[in-house]
Order: sequence, then structure tokens, then C-alpha cells
Amino acid sequence: MTLFNACEYLLDRHVAAGDGDRLALTGVGGDLSYGQLHDRVVRTAAGLRAIGLQPEQRILMCMADSPEFVIVYLAAMRMGAVPVPVSTMTHADGLAELLRDSRARLLAVTHEFGDLASAAITEAPELTGVVAGPGARLVTDRPVHHLDDLDGDDHSSYPTTADSPAFWLYTSGTTGLPKGAMHRHGSIQYTCETYGTQVLGITADDRCLSAAKAFFAYGLGNSVLFPLAVGAAAILEPAPSRPDTIAERAQKYGATLFFAGPTFFANMLRAQLPGDALAGVRIAASAGEALPASLCRRWTSHFGVDILDGIGMTEMLHIFLSNRAGQVRPGTTGVAVPGYDLKILGADGHEVERGTPGTLFVRGASTATGYWSRYDASRQVFQGEWLRTGDTYVQDADGYYACLGRTGDMLKASGIWVSPAEVEARLLAHDAVAQAVVVAAVDVDGLEKPVAYVVRHGDKTATEDELITFCRAGLPSFKRPRKIVFVDAYPTTATGKIRRVELRAMAATVFDEPSQQPTSGGTLHWEREDAPRWDADKQRIFGDAELASVGFVRPKIGASVADEWWRVTDDAGTTLGYGWLDSEWGDARISFLVVPAQRGAGIGEFVVGQLEREAAARGLNYIYNKVPATHPDRGWMTSWLTAHGFREFAQGDLRRQVGATAQTV
Repeated sequence: MTLFNACEYLLDRHVAAGDGDRLALTGVGGDLSYGQLHDRVVRTAAGLRAIGLQPEQRILMCMADSPEFVIVYLAAMRMGAVPVPVSTMTHADGLAELLRDSRARLLAVTHEFGDLASAAITEAPELTGVVAGPGARLVTDRPVHHLDDLDGDDHSSYPTTADSPAFWLYTSGTTGLPKGAMHRHGSIQYTCETYGTQVLGITADDRCLSAAKAFFAYGLGNSVLFPLAVGAAAILEPAPSRPDTIAERAQKYGATLFFAGPTFFANMLRAQLPGDALAGVRIAASAGEALPASLCRRWTSHFGVDILDGIGMTEMLHIFLSNRAGQVRPGTTGVAVPGYDLKILGADGHEVERGTPGTLFVRGASTATGYWSRYDASRQVFQGEWLRTGDTYVQDADGYYACLGRTGDMLKASGIWVSPAEVEARLLAHDAVAQAVVVAAVDVDGLEKPVAYVVRHGDKTATEDELITFCRAGLPSFKRPRKIVFVDAYPTTATGKIRRVELRAMAATVFDEPSQQPTSGGTLHWEREDAPRWDADKQRIFGDAELASVGFVRPKIGASVADEWWRVTDDAGTTLGYGWLDSEWGDARISFLVVPAQRGAGIGEFVVGQLEREAAARGLNYIYNKVPATHPDRGWMTSWLTAHGFREFAQGDLRRQVGATAQTV
């Protein structure tokens, strides 16, 4: 059988062709040429052998997008081992679970995740050691091997074939526990020479910048596989992706190809970046979830760059259905990528006619070989040559495919199937709506009805009645949302996908709640309480469950309350929410509450901003918030804080540096 090693395909052949001096990696982590990268990878592969890693054993990677990430990923494949990049947004218990599930022998970390790794290692009995990037500090009884010091006597490549195990990627787990999708060495070449060259048209002169991180299948292709396959350069950004940072990196390092997802594209518009922020970018790509037509048009109109919306899956490694340059049709996912076959099946298992919705299936040589130790799940998804995507699609008369949502997201209203994507598209046509997600909720009669969770443009207002009327005017009446819930952000997975399952859980009681009436748009006032006491407003606003979750027992009216308190009021003096602050150890623990009927009106952002200013005035370093496991809205609160620049630094504790610019991500 013919030998093939993906590391040699991505790296060695460029050096052999005399291109060792070409730039391979750039960004805040420094520059590496192909020759320099090759030298580091060869020495690291030999070093991994020397410390006991064997072919087909796993090395888990909790690493920021950096030269170190690329070195470990390529070196492991070079010596026949299996690198397993995992989400850098996981908690310690989540990382420990992945270590146990993968039975990894080594864990590789960059300096940002030393504390996280130290906590996780204690629960991973099969782990034999840690590979630490520069500056990484760990507290562990396991051997710690410094990445820069790794070397050995055997600099050869392991004799793998195209079908040898190469790497694993864990699915993002939007519906359950993550599953390890196992990929072959040959899958890398296949995706690079189908989507990479035939859709993106990537060349050696390109520079790739991805908002999606490399632990995600989409980001791995964007930041590692595609550029290295053609001798191009990757711009690596280790910090969490934010619109202003990404725009700055694009200009500084000369990005020509830009990759993101719909939520990030929307946030770029909300950040009010100048139209020339991506002046050097020739094409942008989108994946992760369907890109609404209105968002596609607004973004392209503002930045002057076409977005190629596509769909890929961890199980397929990258994009297999996409729009093409010069042939973009907003609101669709385009046509099949060369090398892939598609079909749409109905509930009866038979292929449907064009114009009829059904579940999308795909066939191509980048398909994973299955899920690690997940027999039943593998049989449900990997069906012979075909893979069941779980997405509902329809193909139009011209052959373009449009996503109608996840198959399980479809809902029936008045006995007729409704696609959430269709209702979302109508809402997004309103100039006050920045983002919209529609889920099913059961009304008082036990019938499914559409409910929309809406993020408004910062400078625009719209009421619930106004948006429902707008939908009624452009949709059949049964498809209109019966409720509009205004929110500041959505709960998302580590890879940025919106967690619709969590929104559905939130919607379970939405028909029991009064309609939201957002603030009138007047001035918000921040009023310090000099001697804070429990008063009628607090009694009215704070629920028993919320008080209990933060360890409060409901005080009596007039009783003193601890810490520093501020009240948020409107022009009429009506209390809209509270914020309070407790200074300790150079940081400020903050808490806040917004009147339920006013949530989604920007008050939460206002309160957090004011509390940060108060912390800065006291010379404090961070503001942080602990969301107890018993809090009734724990999932929502954690996602909201993460979306507003807070990052976990200890289990359940999220913090934001005082003075750091927070963008919704």
C-alpha cells in the first residue's frame, strides 16, 4: 500500500521544492518560515517519541491558536500518534472527561491553560505526562516536558498510509456529550484539494485569518490545513476573537482570506467597524450555521467583500456544500463542493423531489471513520457511504440548497410544518433586528407555537407587537411568532454555535410570562445607595429562587444589606435593576439583576459597564461574577457573561479585566 503522511504533505514537500524561506505562520506569536517550522516539527516529533508516546496513542491539545499548536499537531501526526485538539473554553471537569474518554497519554497546553490543566489532570489516571508550551505553569505530580526542549535521535516519519488514523476532533456537543470523530491522514489532502483549491481558490500568495479557532474543524482547515497545503501563510490569533482585534490583525498582517461564522459577522456590524477594515481581504467564508440572507447582504454592502456561505461538519472535516465566488446567492448554502455527493431524504427514507424539504445526506472521502467508542451514535450518523447531517434542506429548481434548520428544530403550528429559518429571515428584514432565533414553545392549550429570541441593533427600538405585526405582513399567519423575547446575547457552544436546545428550554414557560415592554429609550440613571437597605423595590424585583441561589435569605423591609449597591432608574424614576459590588483581594465581585420585563433592553450591559467603572476608580484589576449551580438561569447567565468579555478563571467564576474593551463574541 502507498505510504502517505499528512505532515509530509503539508510541510516536507514545500521544503523539498525549495520553498523553505516562504512565510508559513505569522501573528502576535511571531513568524516562522516553512523551513523553520519543519525543523521545529521534526525535533518535536522525535522528542515525543523519546518521552514515550507511541504510534496511534493520543495526545490531547488544549492550546491557543499559536505556532505551538501547529508544531504539536503536525509533530504528532509525523510520528504516527493521534493529536486531539479540544475546546479551550471547556471547564476543568470537561477537560478531565475528554482526557479519560480519549485515554490520552499526553496533554499539551499553552501558557493560558496551565491552571485549567492542573485541575483536570488529577482526574485523568491514564495520563503519563504534560507537554508545556513557553510560560505554561502547572501544579502536578505528572512529568512536565517543555515543548521547546523536546528532541530525539529518530527524525524519521512514521510509515502511515492514507487510511491510517491521523487525528480526532470532538464534536461541539450541542445535543449531548461530545463524541470523538476519528479522521484519516488522507482526509486532509481531500479537503484541501476540493474545498480549499476548487472553491476558495487558495494560492501560495494568500494569508488566512480565521475568527473560528483551530480546535474547531472549521478553524483547523482555515488556519492550518488550507494555507500549509499550498505554501500560503496563516495569521494566528491566540486571544478570543473580537471584531476590533480581528480587524486590526487583518490590516497589520495582510489577510486576504477571512473566515468566521454568522454570529461573528453580525457582531462585526454591531461593532461599527469602518468599511475599509478588511480592505485587503478578497473573499470571506462562513460556516457553523446558516447565514441569513439579510445579514449576508448588509455585511457585504458595508465591507465590500463577498461571503461564501457553506456547511461543514466535524464528521466531514470541513465544508462540502458552498456558494462560489461570483455566484453567491444569499439565503442559500450554494451547491455541492466538487468531490462530494448530496441527497435529500424524506421521512420515509426515499429521495424527495426538488422543492420538497428533507434531511440532507452527504458522501465524500473526508468522512470520519466513526465516533470513538460510540457504536450506536456511529450507526445513526454513518450510514454506509453516506453521512446523515441532521439538517433539513430544500433544493431549488436551479440546484441551490437552502437550510431550513436542524431536523429536530422544525415545528408544527396549526398542523403545518414551519421552518425556523423562514421566520428568522422575516424578522431580520426589520431594520431594528440584528439577530433572531426561532424555537418551538407549547402554549396554554398544549400546542406548539413559534417563539422568537431577538437581539436588537444598539441604536434601534422595536416592540413585541411591532415585530409580530411585521411578521404577519410578510408570512402566512400561522408562521408568525406568538411571542418575542428580547435578549442581549444567545447561549452558545464553545465553537460559537447558538444552543437552540437551551433556548427551547427557556421557552418552556414563556407563555406563562407577561409580554416584554422594552424601555422607552430615555436616559438610564446610575444612583448609589449610601446606606443600602432592603426596600419595596428590591422586595418586588428579587425572586426567592434567585436570592437562594446566591446565598441570600430574604431580609425584612428596612433591614441593612451588605456591600455597595446602585439602583438603575429611567427618566420617570422607575427602578429597572440593581448592581452591587464587593471588593476583595484586588478584584471586585459583582452581581446585578434586571427587572424581568426589561431584560434584553441593554440594561445589563449598562450595569456591568458602570460596575467596571466603579472598580476602576478603586484601583481594582478585575470584575468577576460567580454563577452558582443552583441559580435558576445559570446556563443563560454564563452565556451572557461570556458573550460580554468574561472568561472562566476558576470553576464557576468568570471575570473580565478592568479597562478591557468588551465586544459581544
